[in-house]
Amino acid sequence: MFLGVIYMKINIYYSREIPIIKGVDYMFNKQTIKNVIVELDLQNEYYKLFMGGSLCVRDIRETHDIDLGVEPETFERLRERLQGTVYESKLGNDKFDLEHECGNIEIFKCENFYEDIEKVEGIWCQKIESIIEMKEMLNREKDRKDLELIYSKIKNKK
Repeated sequence: MFLGVIYMKINIYYSREIPIIKGVDYMFNKQTIKNVIVELDLQNEYYKLFMGGSLCVRDIRETHDIDLGVEPETFERLRERLQGTVYESKLGNDKFDLEHECGNIEIFKCENFYEDIEKVEGIWCQKIESIIEMKEMLNREKDRKDLELIYSKIKNKK
């Protein structure tokens, strides 16, 4: 039985309504991301926490959404359990969305992502080098801000 922290954005599955207070900016932090991994029963699975979620786990910044890549078998198991409606992402792979009190969760069907992940505090995260590469390539304002935060964190670690 699903424990009730997450409900479907598309109104197919509601385990409980989450009260949203106007003016309050809900964000994922490291602990809420760990809770989501447990809620989705991914502790013993390979998955990949992308970009903002990976930065959050590394205490670089919080995030409004998390993107999780999972193996095809895990994707189908989650989709069936959560009654998710699958659609094609901008990258061409299948995905479905979940709504959480802290923001949106996107679950992507991925293959062959093992060389690009590392465990950070028990969570499979996208490697920081890969995040830097993607952020430099995308070069949006938010990416440039993230790069400043990443480089500052790296500099402060030395």
